[in-house]
Amino acid sequence: MKASAKDTVMRPATTCMPRNLCAIDWVREHPGGKRSEFQAYFNQLSAADKKVYDDKATAAKTGQKKKK
Repeated sequence: MKASAKDTVMRPATTCMPRNLCAIDWVREHPGGKRSEFQAYFNQLSAADKKVYDDKATAAKTGQKKKK
């Protein structure tokens, strides 16, 4: 029987998006954590916490453009 997507281990994508940057931090603290667990964590973040990841993503994207 195949596990549902929510039951799989969380693996962050490599794009510089706020959710992915948050997932990278979360996986470091929760190795083997499930996607559903991360989704619940991300959904409960405050606007201020999400803004931190928005700012990191913006900075990363700006840095990538300057390197070209």
